[in-house]
Amino acid sequence: HGDCSDTVTVGEVDTHALKLIQVAQECIQAGIEYCRPGRSLTGLGKTIHQHAKSNDCAVVPCFLGHGIGDFFHGPPDIYHSLNNYPGVMKPGMVFTIEPCISEGDRRVRTLEDGWTAVTLDNSRTAQVEHTVVITEKGAEILTE
Repeated sequence: HGDCSDTVTVGEVDTHALKLIQVAQECIQAGIEYCRPGRSLTGLGKTIHQHAKSNDCAVVPCFLGHGIGDFFHGPPDIYHSLNNYPGVMKPGMVFTIEPCISEGDRRVRTLEDGWTAVTLDNSRTAQVEHTVVITEKGAEILTE
């Protein structure tokens, strides 16, 4: 199994949208660079949260990364915000990092279709996702 996503522009977009997408890309990159054996899973969320916040953005905490193994969505849960999820990274672990970054509110509601989520203030979001494997030296991206 593998999992990946990206936010792309269609047509002309304003500079704020481009900045939001850039911050989302920077957040996932910071998260990937954080990863290595012995590092806490909580530290991954803190790293991404701090980068988003330093760019006047917020992490939407209800969208998580996940482990990938014999089935698609399994443990560990990968939070991209401040959290206290237990565990440390070990060589061979495979999981997704997929922060959803908002230019406004971090809270969301689901629309009547049961699928579409929007921020409470209708601010825009951007999401980037990769599947990574923890190696002896760090993390290798499997979905580039």
